[in-house]
Amino acid sequence: MNFLRYGCSSFLALGGLVVAFLALYDAFQPNRNWGLIAGMFIGGVVAFLGGTAVIEMANASRRRRGEAEAAAWLPRLAAEHGVITVQMIEDRTPLSATQTRRWLEREVAAGRLERLGPERYALVAVTSASDSPPSDRA
Repeated sequence: MNFLRYGCSSFLALGGLVVAFLALYDAFQPNRNWGLIAGMFIGGVVAFLGGTAVIEMANASRRRRGEAEAAAWLPRLAAEHGVITVQMIEDRTPLSATQTRRWLEREVAAGRLERLGPERYALVAVTSASDSPPSDRA
């Protein structure tokens, strides 16, 4: 499925560029057919943009799937190792190193993880309202 998605989309995007450049080449030839040239150029640009859009949608889908997998791995890694590293998440999910770091920093900002050092994180313990100490309101 990935081959079809990325392969066909890449072919469409690159083919669109070729057609658009051929249209520009034809525009400088002595016998011009402006309707054909405009059609080729517009078709090439549309093919390029369509192929690029499909590639971007596939990448976004892959990133969302990787983030969901990473979220599922957090409790297990925290229980087994205590400390979560970028490499641990990267090895178990389809996220790249940069995507993993960005996702971990978003988790730190959301308060679900605590930063222990460079590329080292710990899961923040969740306390409920019944577990919190009573406040002094006298």
